[in-house]
Amino acid sequence: MTLTKIMLASTLLMWASNPRVLASAYGVYGLYPVGSTRVLGMGGAFAGLSDDASAINFNPAGLAMTRFKYDLASGSNRIVNKELDIWGTGQKIGVPYNFNFYSAAFRSGSLAFGGGFSQPFQLDLNESTSSEDVLHIESYELFLAYKFSEHFSLGVTLHQERASMKYSNSWSSIDFETEQSKPYPTVGLTYRDSRRKGFGVVYSPERRYDLDESGNTQIGTTFIRDIVIPAKLTVGGFFKSHDKLIWVLDVDFVQPVTDAVFIYDVSSYSTHKIVEQQATIVHGGYELEIVNQRDLEFVWRGGGYTEPPRFAMNSSRFHFTMGVELRLGIVTMAASYDQSEGFNNMAQSISLNIDSI
Repeated sequence: MTLTKIMLASTLLMWASNPRVLASAYGVYGLYPVGSTRVLGMGGAFAGLSDDASAINFNPAGLAMTRFKYDLASGSNRIVNKELDIWGTGQKIGVPYNFNFYSAAFRSGSLAFGGGFSQPFQLDLNESTSSEDVLHIESYELFLAYKFSEHFSLGVTLHQERASMKYSNSWSSIDFETEQSKPYPTVGLTYRDSRRKGFGVVYSPERRYDLDESGNTQIGTTFIRDIVIPAKLTVGGFFKSHDKLIWVLDVDFVQPVTDAVFIYDVSSYSTHKIVEQQATIVHGGYELEIVNQRDLEFVWRGGGYTEPPRFAMNSSRFHFTMGVELRLGIVTMAASYDQSEGFNNMAQSISLNIDSI
């Protein structure tokens, strides 16, 4: 399904309906976990555990209580999410996109620090060699975490995030690009009662990027819009019921966004707008060590959650997640999978975990 066809059909629907004011922003987010294979494999629950370098983007406070001294991590996701029936035919569509991250964390005593680079949303549509349509979100991160008592730690990640859109067509000589950058924090608190149980709280604020929409005059339709990502509060915990088994549970409270629509929807239908209400998502899962030796470790993960609908015409979807991880010496490789109706996310990662140098 090409972008041109989506835009044409949406525009026809717009003119067939009564005139309405167009919603002002693309809702560039989903109510499902992305990023770390470990998080994804356990159903998206990680706020209480947060004990590897990927915690930079989940709950940085946990990094002050980790067992490693140096942790380097990277990962990629490929998300296909068919969640909106634009034409009313019973067939939902979605635009596949990628999520990538790279992070480094270092701990010395009660202090942990580090940084990273992430690409939470990488959407590139090339309909032909002459046309390019791009929506990107990228972020540079610096974090600091401190264990200020035997049981508590506090962490902050400062993100410098950039949102951009580009439309290029050599046949019509259109080449338009717009972007905006802004900083925002992720703030977390972690409590640990020994290594067998604990909980965490983490918050990130809403971001709204005001992009230059003057290029829509050249393009001929409402392709360029502002971008909005909602505020989110997460409360979670973990319990180690056995030396080899950990249970995790998180609750996300995703705040409502105003005047947001499906990505690349140029119509004015109210049914294409994201519902303006808080979403509450419960994530749960487990992590089981099958093999745990000095230079060899194999881990199995599983979990699930129910994703609430973002659009009034939709219903909730249950997601089943699973993942595996293999550590050989200091090198760890992992893969995870998130499956639901009209949805799948494949994630892979590689990391270096070094206890001491």
